[in-house]
Amino acid sequence: MPAPLSRAVSSNPSGSPRFSKSPELLQATTDLSEPAGLACLADVFVMLCDWRGRSTWTSGNDSLGKVGELIWEHLALDSLEQAKHALGQVVAIRVPQVLDVVHKNGDRIRGRLWPLDSPEIAVCLLGSRVPGNLRQLSQRERDVLDWLAYGFEPRSIAEKLDISISTIHTHLKHAREKLALPTLESLISFAARYCYPMSLPFEQKT
Repeated sequence: MPAPLSRAVSSNPSGSPRFSKSPELLQATTDLSEPAGLACLADVFVMLCDWRGRSTWTSGNDSLGKVGELIWEHLALDSLEQAKHALGQVVAIRVPQVLDVVHKNGDRIRGRLWPLDSPEIAVCLLGSRVPGNLRQLSQRERDVLDWLAYGFEPRSIAEKLDISISTIHTHLKHAREKLALPTLESLISFAARYCYPMSLPFEQKT
């Protein structure tokens, strides 16, 4: 089982984060050095920040924030309080949070925040840009993709939403057409990356 990120990160004398040479992190670094890995994560970013929300390390996308800036510095006004509240929850009561916010440039960003074990490196943020064409989907199509991203099969989603299995397949077909995705597998991959639900109760998948 991979070591927790909090154990793999420490601070060097200059104050910037340093990654330990654990086998898991070395393998991840190797994987990301491959063209396929870089292409897969082109729209994904990682930030580490202290308990105040100030970034101590980023994966390199300056448009989303630089080291030394507050993680909400580039967010639209309506998203500021949401980001501050989420950070407070992670730092104060160590509960992971999911964010759905808007960047100043209009991009929608979804992110997950996890607590770490150091005041200087207190939170890890993993985020991804949400494609604009996701807005073309109806609310019901979004609902179906949210459950799909959570790992439920169409029949189980039909039970959750109290609609027929044929209606579920219709929603999936329309979503795939709107998103210009060729197969159901590509739709599942899209949902897993961009449509994970904001919050769902833990329950056994069926």
